[in-house]
Amino acid sequence: SGSMPGLFAVTILWSVLNLEAQKKEEEFVNGVPVEETVVSPPSSSASQTERQKEHFGVPCVWPDCEPLCLPCKVANRRVGGCVFGSCDASRGPTDCSGGSCLCKELYCATEEGRCEPQVCLPGAKPPKFKPNNWVYFYSSMANDVEFPSWDEMKSDPMGLASQVLTVPVLMLLLGVVASITVFLCLCCRRSTVQYDQEGLESDSSEGRVLKMHSNLPFKPRHARAPSMWPMLLLAFAIIVLCVCGVVIRQYNFQRTSSVIESATSRALNDTETVAEACRTVNSTVNTLKAKLGEVLPSCSKSAKAKPIVDGLNLMLMSKLDTYVDMGHGIIDTVQTIPGYVKEVQDFMEYWKPAFVYLPMVPLVLIAVICLELVVEAVMARFCESRRCASLFERGMKCAAGVFCLVILIVAVLATLEVVAMIVVSKFCLRPSYNTRNIVNATTSNISELIPELTNAYIAGVGENPIKTYETMAVDIINKVDDIYGNAQAALLLLGNPCPELLELGVFNITNTARGILGDAKSILRTRNIYPYYDDILDKGICGAVVNSISWMWLLQILVGFVLFPLCAIYTFSYLEDFAAWVGAEKHNDLEEDTQDDD
Repeated sequence: SGSMPGLFAVTILWSVLNLEAQKKEEEFVNGVPVEETVVSPPSSSASQTERQKEHFGVPCVWPDCEPLCLPCKVANRRVGGCVFGSCDASRGPTDCSGGSCLCKELYCATEEGRCEPQVCLPGAKPPKFKPNNWVYFYSSMANDVEFPSWDEMKSDPMGLASQVLTVPVLMLLLGVVASITVFLCLCCRRSTVQYDQEGLESDSSEGRVLKMHSNLPFKPRHARAPSMWPMLLLAFAIIVLCVCGVVIRQYNFQRTSSVIESATSRALNDTETVAEACRTVNSTVNTLKAKLGEVLPSCSKSAKAKPIVDGLNLMLMSKLDTYVDMGHGIIDTVQTIPGYVKEVQDFMEYWKPAFVYLPMVPLVLIAVICLELVVEAVMARFCESRRCASLFERGMKCAAGVFCLVILIVAVLATLEVVAMIVVSKFCLRPSYNTRNIVNATTSNISELIPELTNAYIAGVGENPIKTYETMAVDIINKVDDIYGNAQAALLLLGNPCPELLELGVFNITNTARGILGDAKSILRTRNIYPYYDDILDKGICGAVVNSISWMWLLQILVGFVLFPLCAIYTFSYLEDFAAWVGAEKHNDLEEDTQDDD
């Protein structure tokens, strides 16, 4: 049994020696920082940095400081007139609309009548995730292995697990050695006291029992009884460690799961709210479009209203069509997101009992066995019955298989935990990069918007399509108000030849849509979305979950491979020696009684 702590220490030492090398290696792959292309802010000019500080007024920190395009100095985007649908190339990127040359999106009109790029501030980028020491520790057990891409995982689901089996297999062999050692000590142990050719020999250093050729025990008159304190201290330490481990495991899991569940619940509520807002806005616009489709043809019958109605039909209906076409794909995508969040919740709820109670089973079993060993030893000690002690001794020999099975269960569980932790640690070395790779690979065939959303919210990379949609939607709604307001004023000047059009309540409809979009905008801000990812993945799985499982794993190794085998061996040795001591005591008493009779 003395080799077991040494082998365990060698395993730990080997991993620790690789810890610093793993930290340095993680930062560079082929000479390039791993996360440089993922979260490092793009190079920006000094003028952009100054404008950014001037605009925000405070240090630009993620996720509060989002990319932002400053308003154009000239509010009107018109830079001239156009004929036959084309604008002069000297005016810059323009669109010809209604006889006017308008600057394209992300371009601003200048006082000189040209379109120049709109000034957009890059905002802040997410900080690089710093794995804890447990992540580096597990990752060092398979230095040459990288977390695979989604295509590699799909083609070989167990590929990564099979590549990291070296240390877990050693862990399993360590458990097998511990179980065999306990079995041999319990079943094949011989008495610690030997007798010589004269028929008598004593172990004076421990005051152990003396035996004779007649197999009758004999004890010197002043010999001490075998001490049960080593066994009691070991058993007490094991019980305390197991109870503390179970309580701490339950507390840590409840605390971690409450954070993750709270984040997923808020994410589900927010995504459902946004999905409902998108459906409401889409329904509102479609309703307005349908009403205009009914009213405009009847109003065009009036000679006075016809020019205005035709222009309204051309400009207003085209804007509504643009909105419907633009929002169709985004709305369909947003409506699927709550389903994905619900799947995550269901998965966590389904596997929650396994995550909580499975690591506790070996510790609870070991604590119960140790408590039983203490009861047996105390009963044998205070009963001072050789038959009772011998009975407990034989019972421990019969239970040797059970002890070995418990140690093997701890070994198997610890091995599985090591495999799982190595895989998770490989993922947690680059969580943002790996998350985006998995999401992009699994959702790109469903919608290109989901990868774009993931890149924008997690890494601050690329345009956020939801934000673009919200900006364009508000712009279209404002233009609808402008177009309808101009038409309404013109119709009133003509004596209101089309009262049905003025009774549509377009302003009420657009105000409702604008308010819904404003509420959705606050929900969809990065400062609201990014904490979901941070709480669930960075702080939750790669932080608290890894820490909790790691300390439980270390406790399982200490108790299952070291303390519990020693406790079983000490208990068996005590019961064997105590049975011999009690027998010798009775033999001495019998001899004294015989001498008194003589």
